[in-house]
Amino acid sequence: MSEAYRVLCDRSDEGLWKTMRLQGIGASEAACLWGRGFIDEEELLKRKVFPYVDDVPPIAHIGAAFEGGILELADRWHGLRATQWQSLCQSTRWPSMTCTPDASMSDGTLVEVKCVFSRDAWAEGPPQKYIIQVQHQLAVTGEEWGLLVGFAWWKMRFCTQQCESPRWMGDVFWPVQRNDEFIRQHAERCEEFWARVEKMRQKYGDSNVQESNEDTESHSVRDSGAVGGGQDVDRPEDSAGLSG
Repeated sequence: MSEAYRVLCDRSDEGLWKTMRLQGIGASEAACLWGRGFIDEEELLKRKVFPYVDDVPPIAHIGAAFEGGILELADRWHGLRATQWQSLCQSTRWPSMTCTPDASMSDGTLVEVKCVFSRDAWAEGPPQKYIIQVQHQLAVTGEEWGLLVGFAWWKMRFCTQQCESPRWMGDVFWPVQRNDEFIRQHAERCEEFWARVEKMRQKYGDSNVQESNEDTESHSVRDSGAVGGGQDVDRPEDSAGLSG
């Protein structure tokens, strides 16, 4: 057992959660460091130093609203037993890395729910930014496996209606195994990026950034073994654990 992460705050307090996100790089932001995020690295730097906007992408708000319903349907139709994740976590090994997975299963597998906007969107696998996001979560939590659940957007109406579906048409379940070599390279990028954040905060002041509580709770999770060491992982598409 290893104390892989500590809890910064409960996700139910959205205002505090947004503030505490400034204490590190969130999983949804991880792909920005690989040129595959919703904003580029320089814009992410500005948002960490000058937190004057809601840096959560609009689609994330939509996904969060339907998250519970999607997980309920996944359980009803496919027996996917997952419990919503309740906290923002910070890695004890790499403090610059934080995450709030959507859910987790009893064996520790992390679950990340995404909207699929076309029938062929994931024909060759999920977008690399999502794979990177899950690898980031695995790095923070110390877990071995993640599961991407691609939910067809046109079925979101099921989340608010009492109905059954004989099939899960248009939806995808994509397992992602921890890739320690990619995580090593990704963690280096995160640490280098966070050094820039701290340098700019010293220059411009960090009065808008709330310092994390020193007595936040530590949690123990399973110590995962190394996976896939020694492979070339310079490109995220080759290294982020894209495997079926």
